Order: sequence, then structure tokens, then C-alpha cells
Amino acid sequence: MSRIDSHIHLWKSEHWPGIPIAQGITALQRAFLPVDLKEAAHAAGVERFVLVQAAPDTAETDFILEFSRDLDMVLAVIGWVDLDAATAKVENEIERFRAYPKFRGIRAFSPGGFDGRWLDGDQVRANYRTLMESGATVELLISDDHVRKAHDLISSIDGFAPLINHGARPAVMSARLEPWGDDIAALARGTAACCKISALAERAGVEWTVDRLYPFVAHLIDAFGPDRLMFGSNWPVMTIMATYARWVDALEAIMARLGLSADEKAAIWHRTAEQFYGIGAVDGKA
Repeated sequence: MSRIDSHIHLWKSEHWPGIPIAQGITALQRAFLPVDLKEAAHAAGVERFVLVQAAPDTAETDFILEFSRDLDMVLAVIGWVDLDAATAKVENEIERFRAYPKFRGIRAFSPGGFDGRWLDGDQVRANYRTLMESGATVELLISDDHVRKAHDLISSIDGFAPLINHGARPAVMSARLEPWGDDIAALARGTAACCKISALAERAGVEWTVDRLYPFVAHLIDAFGPDRLMFGSNWPVMTIMATYARWVDALEAIMARLGLSADEKAAIWHRTAEQFYGIGAVDGKA
């Protein structure tokens, strides 16, 4: 079955000091390049990727757009803009990024980390509307304690259908389903947002098991349905807790346990990403 990884990062050795997630994690303080990703993902049957920004800096977006220009494995690139900036500046940045055919949209990645920033405010809403009207996709990086705030934001903008990253980062290691479970189900029910099944293994502890992941993945599938969910790895960050192949195998095992049909699995593995990012199917693969 064709598979698209909707969430990977790439950086060179000189760039990691500017990557927030690499701070304090020695294993991430080196280069992570296409050759490394191919080695990790090929055995798991994943050969197509969406490259996502990793730093709150337009210079990093410029780098990943240029870096991926001739990488056939990268189908789409998600960049960054300052959502506190004047709308005209945001419009200019988006227009500049559009010079690259693989550019698809931006991720609301706060300079302060997972602090709920950019989930309210008149200027922020104006910029989300501008992005939406321009056809750029929008991704929200939030934690489990900001799901309600994200729900309010999405509901306040007509037609806004962003993509929630990493299942809103539930507390997998402590097996704490609530209040995340109720909040994410309400967001799924009350909005047209999509969601990535990604970065769950790295939040599950060193000795994680499929059983530990199961209730969280099952809940996301029940809440959003396969047609609004997409597979992602969050490579290379996920390597701190799992191999690429182990995460793919775990997700496959959970979908099998849930009794998902081949068509439902195809939605999660590639079709939702193809539709959301407008990247199209390849060779008619299911």
C-alpha cells in the first residue's frame, strides 16, 4: 500500500542550534538529511514525505524550500510566518514562498513552544483568514491543554479547516485520556479540522507498547474518522523513543485490531494527505 509520511523534518549540522526541539536532546544535535530518512523509512514502505518547518524563523522556511527543490521524495513543504505581524507582511511572505511549487502552507509554531499562543486575538484571526483566502494550508501545533482554545479559534472563522498536529499531544505515557479525549472529540465534531496521527510513540515512554498507544489512536479514529486523519512520523524527533519501522508497524497493528477496511487504511496512510495538500495520487496506488 502506498504511504505518505505527512510530518518530517530535515536539517543540516549547522542548523540544529536554531531548532527548538533539539535543545537539550543530544541525539538530535546533528544533521538529519534525506539519505538518513531514506534509510529509516524505506524498509517500512514509506517513500513520499511532507517536510514541515522546525524553527520559528522564515530563514528556515527558505532553507527547506530550497533544499527540497530537487528532492523527489518531498511532495510538499510547510513553512512558518509570524502570525502577530501585520497582514500585509504575512501576505508578502506567502507570495514569496509561492515561488516554490512545493510550498503548501504554514504551521502556527509559537516561538514560546507549546504555550497556546496564536490561538486568539484580532490580528491572529485576520492572518488566519488571509492564509485561508490565499489557499494556503494551516497547521496548528498545540498541546492537550489547548484543544478547547483551538476549537474556539477554528469555530470563530467561517470555513476554517486547519490540520491539528500530533493528535494535540495527549498524555500517552501516563495513559491519561481525559480531558483530552472529550476535548478532541468535541473539536472533531464541531469543526472541519483534520488531524495527524503522529508523535504519539515519542510521548509514550521508553518502554512503550502497542497497548499503550491503542486507546489514543483508537479515539482519534473514532473522533475524526479515517478520511480526516493522516499518518505522520515526526522524524527525526520520534527516533528518541522508537525506530521508524516500529512506529509504522504499531499503527498498522492498531488499525488491524480496530478492523479498519483497506479503504479506511488507505485514507490514513496516504489519501487524506493527498487531498489536504493537493499533491495527488501516484501511479494509481491504493
